[in-house]
Amino acid sequence: MDKRWKALAVAAAILTLTAGGCGNGGAATATPVPTETLAPTIVVTPGPTQEATPTPEESEEATDSAQASSSSGSSSSSSSEVLKQGMEGEAVTEAQERLQSLGYLDKVTGYYGTDTERAVREFQQRNNLDSDGKIGPMSMEVLMSDDAKSAS
Repeated sequence: MDKRWKALAVAAAILTLTAGGCGNGGAATATPVPTETLAPTIVVTPGPTQEATPTPEESEEATDSAQASSSSGSSSSSSSEVLKQGMEGEAVTEAQERLQSLGYLDKVTGYYGTDTERAVREFQQRNNLDSDGKIGPMSMEVLMSDDAKSAS
């Protein structure tokens, strides 16, 4: 019999012996386990590791975060939060108001839907930013700045 099979059979016998004392008043009983019914041991050997490559979105968010932490702007809208489709709230409303004042968005709803995403993409393209339709710290900084380019 292979050494691994013997080791597995011994381990199974020990587990059976140990578990046998649980339900019969403390008396341990051994139940033999046929070695033919045991599965072979599987040895997992780790392969070479590879660092994960960030997606373009993760790269931009990291760049946005790094630039936001190095900027000394005092605007309440320049947080490290990334605004994206499906979000709502005060930060979305502020961004929409600015997009509207620049001519990219028709109405302010407080909800970041497809119209807002389209407006953000247009704004990002016009202002030479990565056009992903999300407002990260870098896009927010440009959006709220006096240098933001209007739609027309």
